[in-house]
Amino acid sequence: MLINVVYPHLVATVAMRRYAPGLATGLALVLPVTLLILVHGYTHRLFELRKLFFYAVPIVTGVVGSIPLLLKLGRRLEGRLA
Repeated sequence: MLINVVYPHLVATVAMRRYAPGLATGLALVLPVTLLILVHGYTHRLFELRKLFFYAVPIVTGVVGSIPLLLKLGRRLEGRLA
């Protein structure tokens, strides 16, 4: 979720030079809550950074990689429902 604040919302806002929907929510809510959870978890040894990256990298890669497929599926479904 922390990465989602920066990419795509912040990147899109900078690249397009106009507000990208979701940026304000990400900065106001998602960013502080996610940072709080990560700091609390690390401070109280609820997880190890090595394990966090071990699991986070493939998950983030899978989610980001699935976006084009999901968009294509959405277009096909939209065409059939219209």
